[in-house]
Amino acid sequence: MKRIYPQKDVCIGCRICELACLTEHSESKDLIIAYNQERAGGLAPCRAVYEKGPVCVALSCRHCEN
Repeated sequence: MKRIYPQKDVCIGCRICELACLTEHSESKDLIIAYNQERAGGLAPCRAVYEKGPVCVALSCRHCEN
């Protein structure tokens, strides 16, 4: 598994880290299925992007062992 290390200085709020996290924690491991079907069943990303004005920061819940 590839790791994502968010850097607050270069975060532009694209939320790709949320999609990667959602896919990794899905049963299907498929982005489209995870986003369209499994998310409706309660699956949620463990990373969240917070934006305030021009500043964006990606935060991780850090509950995963990996």
